[in-house]
Amino acid sequence: FSLDRSQSRSWLAGVAVDPSNSKRLLAGTITRGDYGGLFESKDGAKSWTQIAGTGDGQYLLDSGLGHDAWPISLDKSDKFVLVGGMTGSAWLSEDRGLRFRPTQPGGPGVYRAYAMTPMASGEVFLAESRGLWRSGDRGATWGKEALLTGRCLSVDVDTGNRKQVYAVMEGQ
Repeated sequence: FSLDRSQSRSWLAGVAVDPSNSKRLLAGTITRGDYGGLFESKDGAKSWTQIAGTGDGQYLLDSGLGHDAWPISLDKSDKFVLVGGMTGSAWLSEDRGLRFRPTQPGGPGVYRAYAMTPMASGEVFLAESRGLWRSGDRGATWGKEALLTGRCLSVDVDTGNRKQVYAVMEGQ
């Protein structure tokens, strides 16, 4: 997953399956400055194309996304993609991952995203270096303050009761 199709493999952070099409997969990297970003497979992982991030090509530069693209949260509408990274905790795409804009909870800064829940009816939770955040509009806006403060390492929701949210907080 890089210019030579091999160097970023060790930096691949994970894969997300599109909830509206199981053949479409998105893979994200955390590369710490190397080429990387968001990769897409439309054929169940038989082939991959880099669709956003850093590398050769004007379309990558125009994507607005840096070399980090993990964690990933997808919306069932097959339109919205939200990714995090090491140098910005939230980046929103409204065109299936081709162009991104920052939507940092709590304002701009250098914060690390650790985990995101899958989107459901526009709701998504973000575990990041300052705490646990909630968005009700697919990550376009976030609460002014974290729901829980401190380093939030992981988050998940009960699929049967989305009001039940579980978070792992460092030192707590």
